[in-house]
Order: sequence, then structure tokens, then C-alpha cells
Amino acid sequence: MNKPLRPIEWFTTPIEGILEKPIVAPRPGRVKALGSIWNAQVHAAQPRFVLTVGDRVRIVGRQGITLLIVPLDEVLQQI
Repeated sequence: MNKPLRPIEWFTTPIEGILEKPIVAPRPGRVKALGSIWNAQVHAAQPRFVLTVGDRVRIVGRQGITLLIVPLDEVLQQI
């Protein structure tokens, strides 16, 4: 039996973070924010792309202990 998905908690004020582990969407990575390292996943269905270490991201919410992010910069590496 599959575990049900945790509800999404949306942040009223997005937080900026820096990618610590690359993300090849839709696979998760890790982001540094508020002085800690967190699991992170890109929010929204987008084409496959790569976010690399050091890329700035906007954290828009969380699902369980995973932060939901969107790219801060519009430049993405399409794959």
C-alpha cells in the first residue's frame, strides 16, 4: 500500500536559498536556507532541466520535510 502524500504548506513570503546538491528535475536535491541544509524538490511540472550547485532558488513551500523550490534565475539548462 502506498503512503499518502503529505499536504503542501505554502509560505506567505518566499525564502531565498542556494543549491547545495544539483537537481535534475524531477529528481530532488538539497538547498541551503536559514543556516541549514534541506531536501528540496522543484515545484510545478516543467520540462526536464538541471539546477547546479550555487544556483539561487526561491523556496515557496514545503511538503513534509522537503522544501518546494522554483528557480530564482530564469536561466535553466535544458536537457
